[in-house]
Amino acid sequence: MADNEEAPLLGLRHRNETANGPLKKVSFAGGLEFFIDGKGYDDQPHINVPKFIPTQDDPIDLAGPPLFIDDEIQSATALGRLAYTMPSLSTIFNGMPLEAFSNHFIANGAEELEFHVKVANTADATDSACPEGSEMKCTVQFSMRYTPLLVDVSPNQVYFDQQLSVILNPMAANNKAAITSEMDPVVFIKLDGTRTDPEGLFDYQTRLSDYQIGSLKTRAGDQHPGKSVPEVRFRVGNAHIRETAKHCNFAGDSCWNVQTHPTIFSVTKSDGYITGGQEMTINGWGLKPELGDLSKVSIEIDGIPCVVKTAIMDKITCITGAAPAISHDGVSQPGSPGLTQTIHNSDNDA
Repeated sequence: MADNEEAPLLGLRHRNETANGPLKKVSFAGGLEFFIDGKGYDDQPHINVPKFIPTQDDPIDLAGPPLFIDDEIQSATALGRLAYTMPSLSTIFNGMPLEAFSNHFIANGAEELEFHVKVANTADATDSACPEGSEMKCTVQFSMRYTPLLVDVSPNQVYFDQQLSVILNPMAANNKAAITSEMDPVVFIKLDGTRTDPEGLFDYQTRLSDYQIGSLKTRAGDQHPGKSVPEVRFRVGNAHIRETAKHCNFAGDSCWNVQTHPTIFSVTKSDGYITGGQEMTINGWGLKPELGDLSKVSIEIDGIPCVVKTAIMDKITCITGAAPAISHDGVSQPGSPGLTQTIHNSDNDA
């Protein structure tokens, strides 16, 4: 095939569908997973770069980002199938904020931005495109109406397996025009790339009301401690994260959407000797320090340091230190919960 010669594309389709056709209900925030069927692909999926050509404006080629690893795995280029995850409008237009598109469409009374999709084989400088007369099968329509909004995550400080609420305005993403009755309301909810666990909290019978703020409950997964960015994927694509989902400290120099923290499930010792020297294991999640640096982990038992020997994600071992005296039952110790209570007997009050 000569340089720049176009090979035919058959069209686009959702990954759970077989028929090619335009993708008309796509979130501004991207994330819709689809296949591009056609010919002229390089055998290595990552060599193939989808392009987006606006239909409303001058027909310029806007290159999409490279394929994700999951896209490469699901591609079968020898069979004419390229998997791709839709980029956001912000990504296609080199960082322009999504709010700019919303303001533009509101000012102009429009709701969609349409593109034709091509695929560039960067190895031999050829393009694949839908042939003349079939361009609609390679068309994508980004729609404000189908751009869900992530309003907040509550609580925003979470631990492994903790239940939390994701507060959303689904727009029309849960409408029967966008999903069928056997589909869950969302494809997944992730924190920093790790799936949360919604089992028993929502299923295919759950629906969020159109254009109203609602919530979905889920459980935090085994993501690493630290600041996490939530990702909620509907069938139409990702929810756009609103500024209301951002939380900051009083100084305003540290902000986050969600912060995940280490958690302790159990310890192997409930008592010990004042002479110390006993090995104790702490079981939990998120216990591995940054870069494996043990100096960043400190443990005290009854106010006495326990020298850390190993620290991995789900377990820490340490050696207890010597104590000057025995512990006193019923007395708050360092590391006890930060709430105390006093019980009054009203019969003894004057």
